[in-house]
Amino acid sequence: MSLVDISKLEFSIIEAEDDKLILDISVNLSDNFSEINSISLLYWKVGEDQIWVDLSRDQEGEFVINQEVNRFLASGDYAVRSVRAEDNFGAEILFTESKLIELGFNTTFNLNNSKSDNTNPVVESFTMSDFYYDETN
Repeated sequence: MSLVDISKLEFSIIEAEDDKLILDISVNLSDNFSEINSISLLYWKVGEDQIWVDLSRDQEGEFVINQEVNRFLASGDYAVRSVRAEDNFGAEILFTESKLIELGFNTTFNLNNSKSDNTNPVVESFTMSDFYYDETN
């Protein structure tokens, strides 16, 4: 892995005009990855569940994804955890979050979602009826 193996990393979640939330990621890799058509990227809302997404090569040769995500996604800081790709020789290369930062890439993005659901559910009441066991079945 060299400094030029990854030359671009852009990560954002955008509120679109049609009231949708769009995950927008773009990654540019060197010619060492010219024979592959997709890569994987791991991101998360910091401290919560991690999500793998597959990026496909576009007409310009960049790996991109532009997909709708949950409209009520929680506001907060999101970060790229890693980028996984297989080079032209079949070796799997993993660019970790710390390596991406070391290479000068911004791996975090703050989402301020106007329709965010940041409130955890609260059980206000709970009842349970008597339990019956049917011995005939």
